[in-house]
Amino acid sequence: MRKDFELERIAGNVLPPNDKNVRPGKRMGLTTPQVQNYIKRQKRCKGQNYTLSTGDNSDLVVQLPGDSRVMLGFVLDFSSKGNNTIPTGEMSLQINNEIMIDSVFVKFFGQDFTDEEYYFLPRPLSGQDDIRLSVKGVESTYNLHVNFYYL
Repeated sequence: MRKDFELERIAGNVLPPNDKNVRPGKRMGLTTPQVQNYIKRQKRCKGQNYTLSTGDNSDLVVQLPGDSRVMLGFVLDFSSKGNNTIPTGEMSLQINNEIMIDSVFVKFFGQDFTDEEYYFLPRPLSGQDDIRLSVKGVESTYNLHVNFYYL
């Protein structure tokens, strides 16, 4: 065994490759419950795709996993069929009968965001939530891609 490897292992920075007791967080000195708590607080992302047709598109169901506890926000991306025009329509978002967004132009929410740039809209969730999205007044068919961020 190399001397520098042994020093790193003693310092706790590197575990031997055949160590059967390796678990996440061991090198950081964390216990299993601390690691589980850390993982629970990680931001997750769920993508949904909706094909919007001309007119009103109501009751587009948003399905987040049952273990989601807090909705953090969302980001939109859209692609129109046949041309590159910015989509039309007014978007509304309702979470458990609470209107979060009411008739806001879709183009207001923009696109080309990174993982840290989303519309922050925190809401507690129960795991059995009724989340609905609607876009009304669409002038031409396009695909609306929505990424929801949650804990």
